[in-house]
Amino acid sequence: MAQVWGDVSRALATEAHKAGFLETADVGVISSDEAGKLLKGGEMMWGANSRCHATRARDKLGWAPSMEALEATLAAAVQSEADAQGLVVHHAVKAAGDA
Repeated sequence: MAQVWGDVSRALATEAHKAGFLETADVGVISSDEAGKLLKGGEMMWGANSRCHATRARDKLGWAPSMEALEATLAAAVQSEADAQGLVVHHAVKAAGDA
C-alpha cells in the first residue's frame, strides 16, 4: 500500500492522542521556510518525494515482504518514543508512590 507522509503524520497523531500524549489529534501545516528553521535542510526534505519498490529483490531473489504493515506498528512506535522521552510512568515508579 502506498503511503503519503501526511497520512502517516495524521495516523501517528491519532495514536499519540489515544495514548494521552497529545491533547488533540490535529496535525498542522508548516511552510518550507518553517521546515528549514526546524531542521537543517528541512525545506528540501519537506518537499521531497520518495518512492521505492523492491522489484529486483522480488524478481531476482524471490523476496516477499513478511512484516506487519506500517499502520500496524504505529501504536508501538508512539509508546516507544514516549518511553524514550520519559513520558511513560512505569510500574516501579507508581508502586514507590513517586508518580
